Amino acid sequence: MRRLPHSSGMAIWVFAGVALLGLHGCRYAGAGGDAALTADEDNRQADLQIRLGLAYLRGGDKRLAFNNLSTAVRGAPNYAPAHMAMAVLRESLDDREAAQAHYQRAAQLRPRDADIRNNFGNFLCRRQHYAAADRQFRAGLRDKLYAAPELLLSNAGLCALRRQDLGRAEMYFRQALTRNGRFAPALYQMANIRFRVGRYESSERYLQRFFQQGEHTLNGLWLGVRVYRQLKQPDKARAMAEALRASFPDAPQIEFLN
Repeated sequence: MRRLPHSSGMAIWVFAGVALLGLHGCRYAGAGGDAALTADEDNRQADLQIRLGLAYLRGGDKRLAFNNLSTAVRGAPNYAPAHMAMAVLRESLDDREAAQAHYQRAAQLRPRDADIRNNFGNFLCRRQHYAAADRQFRAGLRDKLYAAPELLLSNAGLCALRRQDLGRAEMYFRQALTRNGRFAPALYQMANIRFRVGRYESSERYLQRFFQQGEHTLNGLWLGVRVYRQLKQPDKARAMAEALRASFPDAPQIEFLN
């Protein structure tokens, strides 16, 4: 018997990214004038090193990235973006303990920063520290000024899926859609969960909302094929299959379309 490729969408993490941490000089409340100015200048200098380091990291030169980010951390040891950038680099080097220490320090320095909590939560989830990851996502939701809570909620849902907790995952994706009913990652995952529990009509409704956002991804089209097969709607299943073939001719799912 041929094994159908599974498509849970688990690889689709929604990252805030270091670039969204707000790299800028920060004055410290309550500090003396000279100290505040010194910290402000240190942070501005760290920003330059962070931008250079991340540029080198994107270009694949991790040695130069490390040099610049180390300079940033040494020059501004209490600047959260420097620790966040170093955490990303350390994780890319598979130095997970050092990465976690830098994520932790960034979170200590900016405990209400939703971007930091989001990325820290994703890191912990990749390490299968699911309860700790969930705490980070929840902490990020305390940032009432965060412009995209649906991002945090969807990543919390993805993490719940990794631990096979469909109920918790669905709770988070529903909350994400309460904040933003057009958020495509949450729409897809709700369609996916509904399909997995045999609620095919409900899955189809979420999938249609997903497609209405202009999202015609491989996972979405493949889910559509399977949903309409279960609903005994061969014409719609065939249309999904044709769209999948046209857009993703090399996809492994092609084998199962006939």
